[in-house]
Amino acid sequence: MRNVLIYDAPTRVFHWLFAGFFAAAFAIANLVDDESARFSLHMLAGLCMVFVLLLRIVWSLVGTRHARASDLVLNPARLFGYFRDMVSGRGKEWAGHNPASSWAAVSFLPAWRGIITAKVCPWPPRIEAAMARAGSS
Repeated sequence: MRNVLIYDAPTRVFHWLFAGFFAAAFAIANLVDDESARFSLHMLAGLCMVFVLLLRIVWSLVGTRHARASDLVLNPARLFGYFRDMVSGRGKEWAGHNPASSWAAVSFLPAWRGIITAKVCPWPPRIEAAMARAGSS
């Protein structure tokens, strides 16, 4: 049996870097005190995640066939058909993104946008800070 590589090297590197930076940020957030100088590594890991995510978005426009956004299967009827076939045991193999992984990839973008926005530009401002300002006047 011959191994066929579907995804190119830049796509694989992105996925491994993103997973590594996420794991690092998660571990630091849970193991290092917020006041520690080492906590800045959490922010650095987050910035690296943003950077590789932006590179991946660019690569989804100019990359190879299965790395491109145009390769995603975003038809709801095909998604339901995919799940129906999978449950009935008639599922087929897909080269590239199947309908479920296509929808998952697209759903990650607004989720990460929300996380990045909440961490980089928190809005609304923290209620404690607003209350402290109101109490000091």
